[in-house]
Amino acid sequence: METSEASALSCQAGLTLTANVAAAAGGFIYFLSYLPYLFLWPRYDMLSHAQKVAACLISNVAMSMGAQLIGMFEGKGEVQRPID
Repeated sequence: METSEASALSCQAGLTLTANVAAAAGGFIYFLSYLPYLFLWPRYDMLSHAQKVAACLISNVAMSMGAQLIGMFEGKGEVQRPID
């Protein structure tokens, strides 16, 4: 009986360690997916349309660029009206 309990505890400890490593790795990968934005935004005006679209295939880059653009347009206070 002691062997099965020790085995169960060992398995549980191994799964907990694996889950912690997986959570840490996931957070690190999520953070790394923001890095392209830091390199692309200063060069935004020099990027072609195709390069901007390709960069936005990474969801975090798309969200960051969208938030930056919305902030810029709100700061200008300009509203584009549809042409009648």
